[in-house]
Amino acid sequence: MRRLLPALLLLLAAPAAAQVFVPPADNAFCGGALLVTQVQTQVVPGPQGKADYSMTLRNTRGGPVQFRVQVMGDVLGKPVGMQAIPAGGTAVVPLGYQPNTPGRMPLRNEALFNALRLGCLPG
Repeated sequence: MRRLLPALLLLLAAPAAAQVFVPPADNAFCGGALLVTQVQTQVVPGPQGKADYSMTLRNTRGGPVQFRVQVMGDVLGKPVGMQAIPAGGTAVVPLGYQPNTPGRMPLRNEALFNALRLGCLPG
């Protein structure tokens, strides 16, 4: 039993499986230049835990796309400044995190997707 307890505590401290949401196919941003292929919530349980958010973007254009992401809501560590994706490329973009708070569920699935705003530089 003494050997089993540390293993169980380690499992409790490890992140839970990520929850991945694939948005509807008609989710083009920036005039069709960027598609959000998925949004992800990774929760580390417990009172010291947090929920980390990210998305995967795909550039559908033949040239690079410069964009800015805004995450609506009470999220810490939100992305700032311009980012870029090369022609036809994909990128995983961190969206920030929320500390675990009793009574508040982390953003997941469609709620996380709906909290996103993307703007692009003309080009």
